[in-house]
Amino acid sequence: MICNALTTLSSKEALEKLAEKHRPKGKAEDVEGFKKLRLESRDIEIELSPVASAFDLSPGELKKRKRNFLPRQAAYYHLVENCEVTVTAVSDLMGITQPAVSFGISKIKGDLRKNKDLRKRLEVLHE
Repeated sequence: MICNALTTLSSKEALEKLAEKHRPKGKAEDVEGFKKLRLESRDIEIELSPVASAFDLSPGELKKRKRNFLPRQAAYYHLVENCEVTVTAVSDLMGITQPAVSFGISKIKGDLRKNKDLRKRLEVLHE
């Protein structure tokens, strides 16, 4: 259980204290609240900015519903794979179904294997 003293700190500080005291040794499930705090400390809206800038768009344009819109699929990929946001949270944020997010992620993964230019464009997101 998380100490009451940690609740008075900001999410980032609480996470750092929790990680320092109780390293999960590769398993976030070992420490109650570890993964939850990590996800709460990330603002999903802020995470859309690097994806949008990689495609020369505004973050708001990533939320527009367009068929086979590569930047939007890159946003799904970034949020789920790099930021560890759940597919459910991404689908709620983008206003689409969970299977659509999963399909978009699988599609962009295939595109990343084939397209060097796309890979270079999205390398910025891994930093």
